[in-house]
Order: sequence, then C-alpha cells, then structure tokens
Amino acid sequence: MTNQESKKKQPPVDEKKSTEKKVIEEQPTEKTSPEKKKFPIKKTLGIIAGSIVVLILLIIVGYFIYEYTYQDKIYPGVTLNNEDMSGKTYSDITSEINTYKASLDNTGLNFSYEEKEYSIKPQTKDEESGDIMYLVNINTDETAQAIYGIGRSDDEQTNLKNKVSALFGGYDVTPNYSVDKETLIALLSNEFSEFEQPDENAKLSFSENGEIQISDHKDGYTFDWESYLDEVESNLNSFEPVNIKLELTANPAPITTETAENMRTEIEAISDLSPITLTYEDQTFEIESEEFNSWLMLTENGVSFDEELVDSSLDTIAGKIDIPVKEGRFSLDIVNDVVELTQFEEGADGLEVNIEKTITEVNASILDNKQSKSELIVEVTTPRVTPGNLNELGVKEILGTGTTSFAGSPYNRIGNIQKGADLLNGLLIAPGETFSLMKLLSPVDIAHGWLSELVIKGDKLEKEAGGGLCQIGTTVFRATMMSGLEVVERRNHSWAVSYYNYNGKAGVDATIYEPSPDYKFKNDTENYILIRSRIEGSDIYFEFWGTSDGRKGSFTEPTNYGYVYPGPTEEIVDPSLPPGARNCPTHAFTGVSASFDYIIERPDGSIDTTNYTSVYKSRSAVCMVGPEAEKTPTEETTQDITETVDTTTPVVTPEVDVPTETTKDTTKKDTTKKKKKN
Repeated sequence: MTNQESKKKQPPVDEKKSTEKKVIEEQPTEKTSPEKKKFPIKKTLGIIAGSIVVLILLIIVGYFIYEYTYQDKIYPGVTLNNEDMSGKTYSDITSEINTYKASLDNTGLNFSYEEKEYSIKPQTKDEESGDIMYLVNINTDETAQAIYGIGRSDDEQTNLKNKVSALFGGYDVTPNYSVDKETLIALLSNEFSEFEQPDENAKLSFSENGEIQISDHKDGYTFDWESYLDEVESNLNSFEPVNIKLELTANPAPITTETAENMRTEIEAISDLSPITLTYEDQTFEIESEEFNSWLMLTENGVSFDEELVDSSLDTIAGKIDIPVKEGRFSLDIVNDVVELTQFEEGADGLEVNIEKTITEVNASILDNKQSKSELIVEVTTPRVTPGNLNELGVKEILGTGTTSFAGSPYNRIGNIQKGADLLNGLLIAPGETFSLMKLLSPVDIAHGWLSELVIKGDKLEKEAGGGLCQIGTTVFRATMMSGLEVVERRNHSWAVSYYNYNGKAGVDATIYEPSPDYKFKNDTENYILIRSRIEGSDIYFEFWGTSDGRKGSFTEPTNYGYVYPGPTEEIVDPSLPPGARNCPTHAFTGVSASFDYIIERPDGSIDTTNYTSVYKSRSAVCMVGPEAEKTPTEETTQDITETVDTTTPVVTPEVDVPTETTKDTTKKDTTKKKKKN
C-alpha cells in the first residue's frame, strides 16, 4: 500500500478537537514566557541606578572642585556693572577700585562748555568751615564685599541659589558710592551761570492812570544739571573718567507775549469791576482799584489772583474783625490726694476770618462770576477747654516751680508784677502748643491797666507802661527749666539787673518787651499744663502742673566772670535845672559775662544739656547838673532815683530791655546729648 493510499484511508480530523489540542499544547509556553522577560528589566533598572549614583558622585566631586577652585575668588558669573569679575580675589577688586579712585582724585570731574572748562575734585574743602566735603565718595570695601560676598553669606540655601543664579544667569553688582548732588549742582550752576538765561513770562502791570501794560516774554536757556549728574553716575558705575560736555537746553516761556495779549479783554473786564467790596454782616470793606489791580496776575490757565497779595489785604481786614477766643481759667485744689480743677473765669467765643475759604469765595465771585462784591468767610472759634472735659486734661501733679524776688520794688512795679501774675494764673496750655508770654500780656499800655515804671530803653532808663514785667518773664523762664520743657525763645537783658540775680549772681534772666523780645516755651508733653501763680511777700512763684513723663529739669548756678566796671560819671549841664541841682536819670552798671547749663534728665537715662551764655554791658552813670552845681563824687552814681540800693552790689535794678541797634541778643546756646552714667 502506497503512502498516498494510506493518507486517503485516514479518518477525517475533528477541527474542534484539534483546536483544543493546540490550545492545550500552547499553554505551557504562555506560562514560561513572563519568566523569560524579567531578566532584561532588572538589568535596565540596575544600569539606571548605577548611572544616577555615578552622576551624583560626579556632581559632588565637581562641586568640591568648584568650591576649592573659588575658595578665595569671586564665583563665575558675578559682574560689576556688567564687567566679568569671575576668578578675581578680594584684593584684586579693591586694587581696581582704588586705582580708579586715585585716577578720579587726580583728574577730577571735568565739565566743559564751549571754551570754558571746569574741574571739580571728588573731595574739596569748604571755604567757610574748613571741613572736607566728599562730593563723590566711592566705598571701596563695601563694593568689594558686595562682589566677593556673593555665595558667601551665613545662609547656605541662599548661597547655593546665588551661585547657581550667577553661573547660569549672571549676577551683576553696582558700585557702592555716594554723590552730593546738591553741592555739585550749586558749584556747577555758579560756575556756568553766565551762559544761562532763565525764561521770563510776559507780565501784567498797570500804569498810574490804570492802563494795562504787558511786558514781552523771554525764552530761557539753561543746563539740565540733573541729567548731567545721571551721566556722572553712569561713568562711576563703569569706572570711566568723568568728562562731560555741556549743552544748553531751551526753555520756552510758558506765557508768551501773544498769549498775554489774548487775555487783554478778560483783564479789562475784571479790572473794570474795581473798586470791589468785601462784606461781613453789616460791615463793608472796599479794595480800591490800585490795590485790586495789583492782585491780578497771568497764569497759563488765564487771569488769576496773586494769593500772597490777596492774603495780605485780607489780613488787614481780619485785624478789624477778628476777636481772639478767650480761654477759661481754672483753679487747682487737691482733695484726698487727687487734683481737682474748678473754672473760676469763663471763656468766651471768638471770631476769625478764614483766609483760605475767603480767597476761594473771592475767586468764585470776582474771577468766575465777574461780580464786584464778595463775602468774607468768618467763623466762630470756641475755647478749647470747658468744664465738661476737665478730667481729660491730664493735670494731676506738679512738674516744676520757678521763683524770683522783687524786694525793694517801687509801688508801680509791684502793681505790674501782680497784674502779670493774675493774667497767667489758671491758664491752660495745650499739648504741643508754643506759649508766647507777650501775646498773653499785650497790649501793654496805660489804657489796659498797666502802670508806668522804669524800663531800659537803648542806653537810658525811661518810664513806660509795664515796667517790671521782666520779673514775670524771668520767673516763667525758671519754671520752664524746672519742669524740663523746651525753651523756644529767650533773651537776656543788656544790663545786669539785681532783681533777677540767682544766689547773688547774674545770668538766669529773660527780658520781654512789646512786641519783642518775647519769651516762649513749648509744652512738649502729651497732656495739658496749668500755670498757677502766687505771691508770698516779695517773692513770686509760678507752678507748672500736668502729667510727668519721668523727665527732671534743673539748671546750674551761674558762673560770673569778665567784670567790666563803669567809667566815671558823665555830667551834662542842663540850663533848665536850678543852680546846684543834680538829677541822675541813668544809673551805673557793671558789665559781666554769665554762663549756666539747663539740664533735662530723660526717663531712658539720656541727658540733654543746653548752655546759656549771656554778656551784660557796662554803663557809666549820667547826671544832669545845674549851671552852678559843683561836681559830686562818683560814688553817688549808685543811688537809685526812687529807692536806696545796696552799694555793695555791682549791679542795680532798672527794668525791661527795649531792643535797639545797640541792644543785641548775646545768648549763646550749645546743646549736647549724652548718656547718663550708671
């Protein structure tokens, strides 16, 4: 039987069973296949892990090599005004900076215009004080440290960030320097001012007969100093020489003649409104044409008013309307260790012209609405303190007391001292307020109850209303110092006056006279201060009450030196006097210098010291004698006209010091601060 015949006789194959057999035969292959694929994945992961380790090791090694290479050098990528500083040492940088500074010191800052050249040294000497002025000061160490310090701070995280930033993106540092722009501009302006011409606007004026006159404008030419100083700084940043050529910049006048002429019609319309009338209730005040026309001025926006001139005119009117507010006065009692205030004199409302609001009203009425009338804005002012808010003032303890003696004073002098003390008694001074003694006491005249008494007027003694008020000024001055408050204004007398001696020595006095000199102090505490005055015998006291912040005020005993004794008595024959008569209107005064310290001890332990040095002039006595009178010994010059003076005292007792050309403020202040010693 052939093979072909055998194949033909084989039974037919069942395809379903055949398929199942194939599946069964293939199953072992599927189970073993994943096991064969696991080996290459592990191998790949191992390679990756190894690579990472190697990379980390390379980075670490590279970092240590990087750090070692730049351990005393500037890190890569650090620049000074975009110039690469990488790899340079701190010494290299300081050397470069100092070389540039030396070059700049040698050549200076050079400016030129046309044929004129001007050089300014970075360091120059002030001609007045002799001090060295640093017009340009390049800080070598600060600049070098700024460059070298990149990546070398105490914060490692910041260091790493800065080093990476510098390496891949750059880290630029600007030189550390200072430029005294104000002084440089002043020097340059003064040197090149001959070439400049400031612009001038067309200006408005009126002739004597009221005709409008317009002056021609002038365009200006100036140097733009700010831009040139920017150029100086640019050169300093790049360590380049400073050689700047100047050019004038045109500055056209904002208000040209043509612009002004176009305003002529408006000017005429406003000027024709004069005279204008300002009203308050039933009061009227006229501003005549000449004064009103002076208000008018030209601006870029049209015709306007010169507010300073309007303000001046309104001030004059306000003086006729204003009524100062009258503050109440308060007595002080201590009940169960608690300070209680009681009002013993009521305050009164005042009136005040509000200048700012009135100017706005005048602008609207006259300039905008072309009216010849406008209202004055007058407001009621009320007392700051009322019985209802006494507990909020902070008056609860004594801060300090000042005292002087007026023993031996004549009747009128005592009367003036008593009146002055009464006016101050119970007065409240607000926190931050500067108190003016003359403002309180004025007007000082007979009509207001002041009595006539001797005052120093120039080189003479004359009787005037208010003689003796320097006793008030001196006592308040001492109370200020004992309270540790700020002295704002004080002047000594021209002659040493024995009424104001402190332990027999001149120096601790304060002269006042209407309208000046004045005595002023500031309430630099956070609460109100109440002044309480009292007179016991011939002694006057001023007490300052408030809330202590812990400061302590005092003053040292004055030192007197440099005595200048008066010359012989000057005798002048007065034909109007009877024979033998003698009248000495001017006493003899011994000149002397005096010095003392005003000391404030602060709660933090610091000490403020202010020195007051006063110089008092000497003055010979002047006596008027009758034609036949015989000269008497000079010792008689120490006799007072109205009272007997102790001849052992080298000074006598006239009054207030009137300012004249020969009466100058000789007080010197030298204020220093130092820490209190433990």
